Parts: sequence; C-alpha cells; structure tokens
Amino acid sequence: MNCVSITGHRPNRIPSVQYVETQLRNAFIDLGADYIIQGMAAGADLLSARVAYELKIPFGCAVPWSGHQPIRGWEDAYAFALTYAENIWTVNDCEGYPGPQVYMERNEFMVDRAHTVVAVWDGLRKGGTWNTVKYAISKRIPIWRIDPSGDTESGWYEYK
Repeated sequence: MNCVSITGHRPNRIPSVQYVETQLRNAFIDLGADYIIQGMAAGADLLSARVAYELKIPFGCAVPWSGHQPIRGWEDAYAFALTYAENIWTVNDCEGYPGPQVYMERNEFMVDRAHTVVAVWDGLRKGGTWNTVKYAISKRIPIWRIDPSGDTESGWYEYK
C-alpha cells in the first residue's frame, strides 16, 4: 500500500483552489496513492479529502484534538471528510484547545504513517507546513511539493 499524507497551507495562502485540486489529483495518480491521510485543516487538507473521494482513493482523517472544529466557511468540507473517511483518528483526547503543539503532534502522526508526503507549500521556511516538511526530511520520507501559486512546477522536493 502506498500511503500519502498531506501537509499544506490554509486558504489564505492558496491563491487558486482549482489549481491546487488539479495538482493534488495529478500527484495522487502519478504517485499511485492507495490511501490518503489528511489533518482536517481548512485548505490543503480538506481539499485533498474531496480529491481522494473523487478518485475513489480511501482516506483517513487525523483530527488534532477531540474538540477540534472547522473554521467558518469550511463546515461542509469538514463534515464531508468525516462522513466519507475510511478511518478517523483523534490524535489528542483534549476537548478544549490544548495549545499549538497539538498541530505538530498531528503532523508527526501523519508523517509516521506515510510512504510519501505531499506538501502544498509556498516554500517559505517557517510555519506548520515547513515544520512538517522538516520532520518528513528527518524521517527520510520523500516529499512531493505543490507550489500553491503555480510559480514552481510540482515535483519531488530536494532539501537544500
């Protein structure tokens, strides 16, 4: 089984949802993805759940904490992911927000189960997506990068 985990930006750093969905579709097909794990965040994560569903690729939801809720405007995508997921994992049992480290716990959970990480990432070396890319590098997990702006062609990321 080729398990692909997703990391990526929130909607404010995705100029074109349609472009990112097309690139995710192409990546899943080109990588021969058999299973997708996404982290339930608005943006790249929830877009990947819809793309996986359309391609008939089973996917799982890594919910960061048990009380996690979608941001405004993404409620339908969040509910869709939970409805059609093959698996739902709750990474932290807290009902209330346990703090920012919970996102890295969730990201490490996903990377630790992946054969490949698809990163919808603008290349800036700061923030949660960058931290997840660094963690994947430390675990020697290959990374397929999608630049959400389209300025850089999608493909294997080579750490420099």
